[in-house]
Amino acid sequence: MTKSLLFVGESSSAVDLGAVTHGYGNNFRAYDKRNGQVLTSLSLPAGTTAGPMTYAVDGKQYVIVTVGGKGGDPQWIALGL
Repeated sequence: MTKSLLFVGESSSAVDLGAVTHGYGNNFRAYDKRNGQVLTSLSLPAGTTAGPMTYAVDGKQYVIVTVGGKGGDPQWIALGL
């Protein structure tokens, strides 16, 4: 979460959700906190496995998210804001 954005990723197949019957998605979305509007939606190589984090380097802000799933290698993906 930033001052104006909320980031949400879909869960991965890395965790057994038991009776949950929906498919696993790989979407990662940024929402405007003021009105809930989806500002962007990205398809990642796998579903997210943890909450996203933000950091800044030399005045540029980034969001990093971990992704992975059964049969795949875990990864960190960094996106510039």
